[in-house]
Amino acid sequence: ASTVPKSMEIDLGQEYLIDGVLIVNRLNAYRTRVEDMKVDFKDADGNVVLTTAAIASDKNGYDGYVMDLTKEGDSLNDAGEFDAWKYIPEGDVVEAASFDWRPYRRWCAVDEY
Repeated sequence: ASTVPKSMEIDLGQEYLIDGVLIVNRLNAYRTRVEDMKVDFKDADGNVVLTTAAIASDKNGYDGYVMDLTKEGDSLNDAGEFDAWKYIPEGDVVEAASFDWRPYRRWCAVDEY
């Protein structure tokens, strides 16, 4: 087993209201690397304000993972993590410059993409 932590930090430079997240999985043989991945959302001071549930091992073959943080009714699981992952089926994301991401970007408040 690898001892390399499965983490990445993206600093947006200032605090934003985040209402959704899209993660595209690797489209090659290394799909399992997303297994057990969680997303921590931090405030401007670096404090974790929300953690997602892990991407389950039986879901690591999907092309992508989408979470809408604005949906009412979604709640925290028993571990206190936000559990609302939706899965993009294998074959729905293609490696092509002309791939249309617009259906997955519905959370953008303005035409930012």
